[in-house]
Amino acid sequence: MVFATHKQLELLSSCKRWFLDATFSALGDPFTSGQFEFIHGFVTNDGVEKQLSMVFTLMSRRRTEDYVKVFTAARDALVSVNVENFVMNFE
Repeated sequence: MVFATHKQLELLSSCKRWFLDATFSALGDPFTSGQFEFIHGFVTNDGVEKQLSMVFTLMSRRRTEDYVKVFTAARDALVSVNVENFVMNFE
């Protein structure tokens, strides 16, 4: 399941830097083999850059094809993709 507001997607579309983070230990049944995943974007406001959570994903599995589906769904929801730098954190 992928969650984001229209405003979050609009902001993420304009972000040049994205950061992916996930947590595995916060989930219970039926998601014990999955993860809660976040896509953050870096937004500059009044000369200050801030990292904001833009997309929230609840995954029941952690297979390559599941990650592809999540990123495809996020990308397809965006008006445009301007990302130049993408960092992923794996625990």
